[in-house]
Amino acid sequence: MMIVIDTTRVHGFEIALVRNGVIQAQRLVEDPFQESEKLLPLLEQMMRDQNITFCDVIEIWVVAGPGRFTAVRIGVAIANALAYALGVSVRSTERYSPDETVEHMIARFLTSDAVGCSVPVYNKEPHITHAK
Repeated sequence: MMIVIDTTRVHGFEIALVRNGVIQAQRLVEDPFQESEKLLPLLEQMMRDQNITFCDVIEIWVVAGPGRFTAVRIGVAIANALAYALGVSVRSTERYSPDETVEHMIARFLTSDAVGCSVPVYNKEPHITHAK
């Protein structure tokens, strides 16, 4: 089982569970700025609904950008932390266009287009306020 994490969407995030290249479960959350609150609980619920445990996970796939600065950081951090905790590998790819589907990205993960290192890619510099 593979976990797919995509936090690069303008208006939310998408996660999926994939087995042998086939999506077993998929959820799109169109609620921006909710990745840190909703991603992991939703992933756990999806896994429970599919009778999947973290022991069944053999790889984590993450879309590393481009996208909103904090959202991409959250997605990549969760992917890396899960992979480390589960002792599995993590692979990343970039979104080719804003309307690219998760199904298309999964096809790229199944080919050599995905890389084995998760590094976030942002579409602009972070907006960080300066101390007064």
